[in-house]
Amino acid sequence: MEQKLKDVSHHAIELTRTSCVFDLMSGMDVRGFSAPDSAPGWFGKPTSYWTDLPKMLEAGINAICCDMGDWLPPAMVIDGSDPRACVGEELIMRGDPNWFDFAWPPEQYRHLSFKHYDYHSHRSPLAQALTWYDLYVREIEANAERMVLARSAQDIDLAQQQGKIAVLLTGNSVRMIEDSLEVLRVLYRLGYRVMLLARDGRNLVADSYMETRADSKLTTFGLAVVKELNHLGIVIDVSHLSDRCIYDVLELSSAPVIASHCNARALCNYPRNLTDDQAKALASTGGVIGLTFPGAAFIDLHYNSEAVPPELKYSADSPLFQKWLDHCDHFVELIGIGHVAIGSDGGVDLFRDRSEQTPRIVEGLLRRGYSDQDIKKIIGQNALRVIRQVIG
Repeated sequence: MEQKLKDVSHHAIELTRTSCVFDLMSGMDVRGFSAPDSAPGWFGKPTSYWTDLPKMLEAGINAICCDMGDWLPPAMVIDGSDPRACVGEELIMRGDPNWFDFAWPPEQYRHLSFKHYDYHSHRSPLAQALTWYDLYVREIEANAERMVLARSAQDIDLAQQQGKIAVLLTGNSVRMIEDSLEVLRVLYRLGYRVMLLARDGRNLVADSYMETRADSKLTTFGLAVVKELNHLGIVIDVSHLSDRCIYDVLELSSAPVIASHCNARALCNYPRNLTDDQAKALASTGGVIGLTFPGAAFIDLHYNSEAVPPELKYSADSPLFQKWLDHCDHFVELIGIGHVAIGSDGGVDLFRDRSEQTPRIVEGLLRRGYSDQDIKKIIGQNALRVIRQVIG
């Protein structure tokens, strides 16, 4: 670890170890569930994947929102690639103003199904959600000495005291409740505490950013869902929503709202990032934005990894990491230090693996002049504040 973090100061590492570190969009590496050694407990062992439990612990992570459920729609995964991302991001990065005009699912991929996840590829959204629930909860139980399913902020506090990682279950698309508020209540009883209102395309509640052309608000059912999420104490996540639907949620919700994995559209014109006006509106609810780094597209559309010297790629001086810090500076200046958090959603373009995530972020923020207290807010306290306020 020391070799990987040789450009990270001792102060940054100590600050990481003594802080509450909360990742608003994380999870277990789904590839592990289809690996030959994927019997319950695999996540607790060192793996070759970008993330596993030892790497999370090494990164000082105390709590994660674990994305699960309806986030692998049919025809999305093809030998590990995402055809929607491949097609959409290519058009976005090309500057095509009509990037969203291609149909979803793309016709040329319609005949394909999951090659790695055939056991649930054609199930209903609810069946997929319950399948993932079983897989993830069994994994938490198999690593009970280091992980715990959190249903309240008190559970997170206790997990931190015990040196464990608290896992909050995130419904990765409200499609999983189908057309039923009763199902939403059942998912709450099972432990779901965060819910995305969209993923790709249109559902019974809202439109995603893939349906920008529709320019529609929440449906009548969507209004009832937002009200019920507020009543139950489930955090609403507006990531992936269309612009119009984001504003509708922010106007209707009586509780703080999060955008768990978004950056600033002012710095990177990717449609999944937030505009300045959206960021201000979200902050006015008391919510937080989880700065993200699943790929360069969210940080810098013009980033060329081949032009970066190898010794800089995974360092504190990486051009892409510096641009990510620019997104942080932008939101802090725009909406205040109390509304910025972390929502990794991966990070293969920024870090060799998850173990480097928090120490490098802390080092980068220290170099930008952030105080220890402000850094503690960004890497954990802000997210925990919203969780405490909404779910209790």
